[in-house]
Amino acid sequence: VCNVPSYGTYSVAQHALAMLLHYSNHVAEHALSVKTGDWSSCEDWTYTLTRISEWYGKTLGIIGMGNIGSCFAGMAESMGMNIIYHHTRDLQLPNRRFVDLNTLAKTADVVSLHCPLNEKTDKLINEKFLSGMKSNALLINTSRGGLIDTIALREALQCHTIAAALLDVLEKEPPPPDHPLIGLPNAIITP
Repeated sequence: VCNVPSYGTYSVAQHALAMLLHYSNHVAEHALSVKTGDWSSCEDWTYTLTRISEWYGKTLGIIGMGNIGSCFAGMAESMGMNIIYHHTRDLQLPNRRFVDLNTLAKTADVVSLHCPLNEKTDKLINEKFLSGMKSNALLINTSRGGLIDTIALREALQCHTIAAALLDVLEKEPPPPDHPLIGLPNAIITP
């Protein structure tokens, strides 16, 4: 097994963006509601099931500003998001601010993981990191499942320490039916 640095750059970044927009815009729920006739039976043309969040002016914190992290940052910038990042070193990127992990946790409205799994990053997202995040913040992981302490994340989601986790990776795939995150309303998990 080897790492192919440029493989999947755009598709993985696009998936992270899709998960973010799925969470904020509720497209599937609204489309289903229209399909079942809910909007047609509503007298108000501004029918909506839930509040839709706007990402303009919000802060995206990226951990791992490699090819995929940088690509996702560009997509988020096109929506007007501010970018902060943590990496092995300051890359001196224009319009993107290098910060330490604690600052990233407490500043970001969305934290997105784009780093390898190794001794330094194993369970990087743990109880301490999660407790430092904003209570309305999101966590996105399209990188490696082992970056997150699953039990700490379950606790943070159940206690609403953070708003939601949008995950495309887990430590064990496919997950067992009794996986600690499956079934939580604020954990969106894709295969």
